Amino acid sequence: MDKRLEFLTDCLNKETPKQHRSDALISDCSCTYAEAATFLLKYATSNTQKATGWYAFGRQMKLREVGSAENQAVTRSMCFFNAVQLDKENANYWYWLGRSIGNAAPFIFEGEPINRRRCVVNALQLDKSHFEAWCLLASTMTHNEVVFQTVYDEGKVKMECIIESLRYNPDYYVAWNSLGMFLLDGPMEMSCVLCRCPHPVVFSTVQIFGQTWTAKMCFIRALVINTEDGTNWNNLGSLMHDDETITINKDYVGMTKIKCFAQALHCSQEGFSHSLAWSNMGLFLKSTNNLVVLHGVEKTAQECYKEALAIDTNIVETWFGVASLIVDGSKLEINNKSMSKFDCVAKGLECNPVRHGGWEFLLDLLEK
Repeated sequence: MDKRLEFLTDCLNKETPKQHRSDALISDCSCTYAEAATFLLKYATSNTQKATGWYAFGRQMKLREVGSAENQAVTRSMCFFNAVQLDKENANYWYWLGRSIGNAAPFIFEGEPINRRRCVVNALQLDKSHFEAWCLLASTMTHNEVVFQTVYDEGKVKMECIIESLRYNPDYYVAWNSLGMFLLDGPMEMSCVLCRCPHPVVFSTVQIFGQTWTAKMCFIRALVINTEDGTNWNNLGSLMHDDETITINKDYVGMTKIKCFAQALHCSQEGFSHSLAWSNMGLFLKSTNNLVVLHGVEKTAQECYKEALAIDTNIVETWFGVASLIVDGSKLEINNKSMSKFDCVAKGLECNPVRHGGWEFLLDLLEK
């Protein structure tokens, strides 16, 4: 049952549901995403005295969903916490608990509060080859931070954790995306923990697998592994020149900047990534003074920004982008509210008060 259960939970992995259709280790098991969810819910509700039952229950739930077990309301994180309480020696239970609780510490385990980092460190102490846990640990770290509580006594910096993830699974596209995002924040100076010397080092590329990688190359590699991830299409498009084309595989040949954003829209049907794709498309159309046709409908830069804000109002670049298109003294209807250029810049600064150039933008408007 353990192998079958793990396979079925893999079918529910929201990152790659389309890739899991069968498994050589489970000759009698080939199911769809929906079939796996149905089986796991049935298994979970009849096995709430077992760690595997709670684990199955958590895996079939969506992130913010509230379910019912033993006549009580339960969240996804509660399911994984119950699994850990019943079996604290299972690395996967700790990983999924960490993934579900974020950086808060909503649970007490053996007298101590536990947050995401504590969970993934526990997972790695049980299984240092858990590539997903290495990547999740990196997401909890700042660039200069060293985590000493890992399985390595000398500690690890953020980039080392991402590289550990790729060392154990070179095809983990989430880690390639994380590495690309890390390099995008450079070039940067930090103490060179990698070579244990006191001198600062600049990171804008990284040498792994016998090759020098840039952020763009990392996003391309992630898409070669999984073309269904909207985040990587967004990231790649953002780094491309207006007239540049890139081939990912035989199905994605000659991808332009605008095609990458369109693919991001197709892959991510909701949420931050979908909103960011609209915002990126708006920026491209504004800079090229052009429009795009999507599903037979023409879209201008302004319309793309409005689509982005209808989904997510917390992206500073979207607010600044739409502000730049509003004529001084006029207003634009956004989410049923009439907003001026000043209003949009102010909203952007609410999202990110330390955004470079944001306050200067606002001061320029006040001086007019």
